[in-house]
Amino acid sequence: MLAVHRAIALANLYAILWESLIAFAYGLPLAFLLAFIVGILGFFRIGRIVGAGMLLIAALGAVAIVLDATGAPKDSGETLFLAPTAAAAVLAGWLLHAETRDAPVTHGTVAGG
Repeated sequence: MLAVHRAIALANLYAILWESLIAFAYGLPLAFLLAFIVGILGFFRIGRIVGAGMLLIAALGAVAIVLDATGAPKDSGETLFLAPTAAAAVLAGWLLHAETRDAPVTHGTVAGG
């Protein structure tokens, strides 16, 4: 919404295109870096648990924001609009459950003692 507000405030097509180009140029390396970090963390159990938890929080937050902005769905078309976000929340919850299901339990024991 802030980007739309900024585009309306500029009211100049060339200024909007220029800012979009700059945002793309700065955002693309950051997106690649984040994708690389997420890929590396996927090899470790704690990284998968944290990633699934963050995805669950983001999906539930997105559902809450959409429901707050638009209100409760009034028909099946509006309900279908929420389906991808709700599916992402269910998938993230399932991933989080699958990763923590067989987690080793440690009760403060000292290794080797």
